[in-house]
Amino acid sequence: MDESGAFTVATYTEGDGAPVGEYILCFEWPSKHPISGTFDGGDRLGGKYMKKDESPHRVTIQAGPNEIPKFDLKGVPKKGKSAEGGGLFGGDR
Repeated sequence: MDESGAFTVATYTEGDGAPVGEYILCFEWPSKHPISGTFDGGDRLGGKYMKKDESPHRVTIQAGPNEIPKFDLKGVPKKGKSAEGGGLFGGDR
């Protein structure tokens, strides 16, 4: 994903897209550990969007170019901050 939130789906090789079909979407927004710099600080969405059996988010991929809709996800609030937000993933950035 780039700074604007744009991304390219890859299945087998970079940029090859996804096979035609319907998909259940699950989301994770990993936190960056403040010391190590690795993404092992937990899911900022609190795991609310990780279970495929509970996900209301679906997308159908057709042959040719596809546009993935924007999903309004709510993050887990940090102390003193609101989890409300827009954007592709919502929440604090």
